[in-house]
Amino acid sequence: MARYKTLYNQERIHLATGGLNIKRWSKFVWACTVTPRHAFIMWMTMHDKLPVKSKLVRFTDKIEDQTCVLCNAEAEDVDHLLFQCIWAKAMWQAIRNGWPIPLDISGKATFARSLIKLRKSKDEKQITYSIVAAVIYNIWRARNK
Repeated sequence: MARYKTLYNQERIHLATGGLNIKRWSKFVWACTVTPRHAFIMWMTMHDKLPVKSKLVRFTDKIEDQTCVLCNAEAEDVDHLLFQCIWAKAMWQAIRNGWPIPLDISGKATFARSLIKLRKSKDEKQITYSIVAAVIYNIWRARNK
C-alpha cells in the first residue's frame, strides 16, 4: 500500500508540474537568495496549489465571478494570473527592462523550463531567481489586495 501511495503522489506531482522534474525546479524555488515567503509562493505555484478562483469554485458556491481581479478580462487560473494577464505581462516587461531575463512567460511549465535552462553565471542565476520569485509573490499579493 505504501508503494502505491508513493507512486500515486509522484504521478500527481508530475501532472501538476507539467512533467517537470522536481529536483530541477527546486533549485530556483529554494535558491539561497530567495526570500522565504517568496519561495513559498513559488513552491505553491509549481505544485499548482495557489488558491485561484478556478480552484476555489470547486470548494464553495460563494464565488460567482471567476474573472481575474487584476484585468477583469479572463477566468483566473495560475497561468493567466501569473503569466498571461495584461497586468502581469506589464510587470514582467518592467522587470525585463531593468534586468534582461530570457524567460518564456507563456505558461507555468514553459516558464520553469526556461529558468532551468538559464545560461548565466551562478551569481546572475541567484539574482534572477530572487527577482522572479519576488515578481510572482508581488503579482499574488496584488491579486489579494
